[in-house]
Amino acid sequence: MSGNKILSSLGTPISVGTPKTDNNFYQDTRDTVISLTEKVKSLEKSLSEEKEARIKLSDKVDDIIKSHHQDIMWYIGIIVTIVLAFFFNN
Repeated sequence: MSGNKILSSLGTPISVGTPKTDNNFYQDTRDTVISLTEKVKSLEKSLSEEKEARIKLSDKVDDIIKSHHQDIMWYIGIIVTIVLAFFFNN
């Protein structure tokens, strides 16, 4: 207690809470921890949903690229066939 008397003599307000007298502090801390835990769980859920959405989008992009690649190859094949037919007919 001598430390509290010294600080009080310096004009510093003393507010010392103990588990027996300051239950609101512990309840507030507990509520804050629960709230933060819920927020973290919510963020983890939204992060996993975003990850799944990115994977689905990536798969769709891959499918589109593959289908266009096949189309382009068909067009190149047709053009080459026409050019070869032109040269062999002359």
